[in-house]
Amino acid sequence: MRRLLICVLFIALGACEPSTSDNSAASNGVAAAEATPAKSTHNYSELQNGVYYYITGVSDNDKAAGKAAADVVGVKYLGQNNGGEYTLALISDDSSVVGKAYCRNPCVIVRTSSGQKFGAEGTVISEAFADAIAGELDKAKP
Repeated sequence: MRRLLICVLFIALGACEPSTSDNSAASNGVAAAEATPAKSTHNYSELQNGVYYYITGVSDNDKAAGKAAADVVGVKYLGQNNGGEYTLALISDDSSVVGKAYCRNPCVIVRTSSGQKFGAEGTVISEAFADAIAGELDKAKP
């Protein structure tokens, strides 16, 4: 069962596009500067108890199938391994680690702890690795 959960999570990470949002400001430059908080440089949507949460996009196929809400993916940054790969722990709803993902800089191919490999471009996990590489994620405490 755990292996099935890991496979489903990795498929979602590889198949889902990162969400995009439109944060348009008022047309008045001064009002816009006051009304719009400084744009963050990270890609994660929320940080809770050391877990960085990313929201996936809802693809046209998902919408056609009746899906309206995006998925949420939680990760913890574990640092770089001995091979120089950035390492993320994939976190389930109950806060347990269900797998790990690895990527080099630049992040082109993601490798998982289950042995799966997939192209990073356009995936939500690539957003998490971009944050890790840019120094936007704090290393999780052991």
